Amino acid sequence: MNELKSILNLYQFKGYDVSSITRHVLTVFKLGKTHQSIFKVIGETLYICLINRTKYVLKKNYSEKVILCFTFISNKRKDFQTLFENVINTIDKKNILCEKKTFIFDYYVLHNFLCLFIWLLQLRTYSIPLKDKLIIIRKLLEILRLKRFLAKNAKKISNVSALLVFNDSLPSGNYLVQFFKKKGIKTATLQHGIILAPRNGVSNVDFVGLELLNSNSDYFLAWNNFTREEALEAGLSDEKVKVLGITKCINLENRIINNTESNVFGVVLDGEFTAENNPILISIAKELAEKLDMRFILRIHPRMDINRYNSLLNDTRYFAGYSDKKDNIFTYMTQVNFSIIANSTVYIEMIYVYHKVFRYSNGSIIDKYKKIEWGRFSNSDELYAKIKFSETDEQQHLFNELVTVSDIKKSYSVFFEDF
Repeated sequence: MNELKSILNLYQFKGYDVSSITRHVLTVFKLGKTHQSIFKVIGETLYICLINRTKYVLKKNYSEKVILCFTFISNKRKDFQTLFENVINTIDKKNILCEKKTFIFDYYVLHNFLCLFIWLLQLRTYSIPLKDKLIIIRKLLEILRLKRFLAKNAKKISNVSALLVFNDSLPSGNYLVQFFKKKGIKTATLQHGIILAPRNGVSNVDFVGLELLNSNSDYFLAWNNFTREEALEAGLSDEKVKVLGITKCINLENRIINNTESNVFGVVLDGEFTAENNPILISIAKELAEKLDMRFILRIHPRMDINRYNSLLNDTRYFAGYSDKKDNIFTYMTQVNFSIIANSTVYIEMIYVYHKVFRYSNGSIIDKYKKIEWGRFSNSDELYAKIKFSETDEQQHLFNELVTVSDIKKSYSVFFEDF
């Protein structure tokens, strides 16, 4: 995205780095699996000029100095909302700015079309396709509504002492960070999943380092030492990266979850981006089950069809069924003796509760945990040896690297107290 580095000082956004605000949406559009025609992009842009699809709500609880927490409502990722709420519950005095979905005719429709015309003129000198320019404009029209909201509520946000955003690489979070940094206010962003430094030669949004390269907050609140090392490799400063613990585990008791009495082990499958690992995991599980005379269950990714791999399971008597999608990952762990896994984020949650877990890796560049050597295998023979001769210090190494912080709630609370 180097061609976007110099997009500054557009109309209504003087002094703002527009390339940083829009980089995430443009990158996802280019690398994602959805391909829109130029006519659809034009139609969407005109539609956004007319219809307001986003509204902002300020939940003001305190009039004295507070931390402003910015979040969004996602019907698809309720877990993100829960994660954010768990973190902000560690903050004593806070006001909350919410981004919500709406559908109303835009009162500023004439000004929106004026902005569209001016931005097209201003972007004409940039050597990027028209479709990309319209995607940038489409997102700026949405951010313009946030800008208007902040101007209208200037007095209500005058008491902000610090800003916390869910993800500062996303357009609204990125803009808010720039807005408050101009006022000399410290800013911080959360980690919401496995975040990696860019991997050369991979055209996959999970491996381009977007959340790190486009982070503009003063502080990046990392989960663990693993993320810290990835962030430093991506060019973030040591002062910026604060290791505070895994937000997904903030309300969990740090206890051991294994079912040593079970004669069943579990297989946690990958999501769509690295689904190529799944048939290999199933094949290894079948071979291992025969060697150990154990049965196994499959834990399917929430967005996958549960019947997707049925054809790979018809030839084995060791398959015991699927883990119930309604059960959370911790309920699942109580049902199995141990687990095998590849790229899934829940690997870290398993390490947090000292669940016995072994990770498949073939050394591929799309192995998210490629740098983690402990507890990994590449075939059923290696896995069998790991299970029979596993060393307890491996789990401690994994805990130090992937969990790092035990008292997560206290860690975040102490950080926010400084503001």
